[in-house]
Amino acid sequence: MKLLSSCKYLCLAACLTFICPGCKKFLEVDPPKTQLVSTEVFKTDEGANAAVLGIYSAMSSGSTALSNGALTVYQGLAADELVGFSSDKETLQFYNNKLLTNNSIVTANWNKTYQILLQTNICIEGMTASTGLSAAVKKRLIAETRVCRALQNFYLINLWGAVPLVTTSDWNQNKQLLRTPVDAVYALITQDLEEAAANLSSSYPDEERLHPNKYAALALLARVYLYRGMWDKAEAAANQVIVSGLYTPLPALSEVFLKNNTEAIWQLQPINSQYQDTYEGSVFIPAYPGANPQYYLTDHILEAFEQNDQRKTDWINSTVFQNHTYYYPYKYKIGYQATDQPEYYTVLRAAETYLIRAEARAQQNNIAGATEDLSVVRERAGLNPITLPGKEQMLDAISHERQVEFFAEWGHRWFDLIRTGKADAVLAGVKSNWSSTAKLLPVPQSNINFNNQLTQNPGY
Repeated sequence: MKLLSSCKYLCLAACLTFICPGCKKFLEVDPPKTQLVSTEVFKTDEGANAAVLGIYSAMSSGSTALSNGALTVYQGLAADELVGFSSDKETLQFYNNKLLTNNSIVTANWNKTYQILLQTNICIEGMTASTGLSAAVKKRLIAETRVCRALQNFYLINLWGAVPLVTTSDWNQNKQLLRTPVDAVYALITQDLEEAAANLSSSYPDEERLHPNKYAALALLARVYLYRGMWDKAEAAANQVIVSGLYTPLPALSEVFLKNNTEAIWQLQPINSQYQDTYEGSVFIPAYPGANPQYYLTDHILEAFEQNDQRKTDWINSTVFQNHTYYYPYKYKIGYQATDQPEYYTVLRAAETYLIRAEARAQQNNIAGATEDLSVVRERAGLNPITLPGKEQMLDAISHERQVEFFAEWGHRWFDLIRTGKADAVLAGVKSNWSSTAKLLPVPQSNINFNNQLTQNPGY
């Protein structure tokens, strides 16, 4: 596989955190021997590049994690998007918004995210200290790694609130960390992305979009600014991405999740079995004709689409099971079948950047500018532009557009409901067990047992 061309270096870089796909055994290194990583892996450009590729591999491979399908499925269940056929108790806890502190899915996502953060810190420290790397490669790879670290921290605080802020590879320092306030974590996220945007090129290092470039850093930074209510900065960052011309015009709906499509700002190559591409494709698409889908869309989301919205026909499919029609997400169209992997996980895409700029403009009472951005996304879906009289109506329209554009995709709906303050009103109307404390996940009890400095979120 392209990303895994150097098994030797990947094993060395990943020895503390994960099993490398394609490598025959896990290489365990005791803490005193971690100097091996800095002296060997980061001695050459090839080794450092392989170490950073190991981060991307960890993000997209192995069991379901935040960056390879977990956000889509489990936050979709927790929101108003998905229903599961499974009777698995831990999956039902997400749908019922009644998570237990020992939920193995929550624990796995927490642990995997911190494993990836440890990898990013090992890489940043090793590359910073290295004297063997060429200046250009060192600059680029450190910046790429900062984008990866920012993405992981962004999802941590938006799922759990205050979390331990891991900024070093020192295990002794990390093992007893307190929870860091959200604003302080956002400060590091912002710093990482601003530095990355300043140090990355606008081009990609190869013909695919598997490495974050300058505009990936800016696109994620625009999202961060939006979540923090920094409207002028959100608009400015999104504007840089849009006016670059690299991601416009938006491609047809059928192309949005193909590898290297025009809209893709940053993608991850799925690293699973030879019979599937993305996790979403494998769990949403029925295994064979007449089979039930593992998850299907709620009436709430189906009814949100306007008449003639082509997203409902292109990004949703249906199956009949036991004389009942079930509709399931069909953004990723490859399930369990042999393929040359034409679909990649799309981490960031241009439609979000347009809607970020639209929302930021509307918040600043630039209704004309917001209308222009909203129209770009609507017209791609076959809908007519809309004219609205004021700020609140425009914000409602943008919120609706995000719902139907980003359904069953990276947990966008869940995060939008929470950040806009609409979660209680919306979810209480569709979830009989909804409680306001469910807006944050529980800190895994096993981690609290290990680190008595950790505290639990309210309601658990």
